[in-house]
Amino acid sequence: MEFNIKQNIEMLQTSIQNEYEENNKVSGNLVDALESSRQELNSCSLRKKQLYDALTEKRSEKLSKELKDKESLLVFVNAWKNYESRQNILKLAKEKKENLRKEIHELENLQDVKMRILGLDTNTILNG
Repeated sequence: MEFNIKQNIEMLQTSIQNEYEENNKVSGNLVDALESSRQELNSCSLRKKQLYDALTEKRSEKLSKELKDKESLLVFVNAWKNYESRQNILKLAKEKKENLRKEIHELENLQDVKMRILGLDTNTILNG
């Protein structure tokens, strides 16, 4: 559209120049048409600039929103991973505690076995 308006302006300027060279005066209609075409070109350029600005602004807002969504999703995923990690650590700690409890129980039983082998019991040790 802008190209057509520019061609129209060039044509009007050529017509004004030819008429001035032929008659030493210019028709008011040609001058008005040229002014109208220039205003139309200016408004077309302004609309184009506004559309471009709106497009880039909307695109940047969209990208910003997508980035925020991705960040919040990443925070959620990390929190979930941390939760799973904590659950695994707690599970391992419970297993370790249970294994330790079993070992202590076995050691207690082992001490009883040693005492029996030596012919000792709790009463003998306490009473002499």
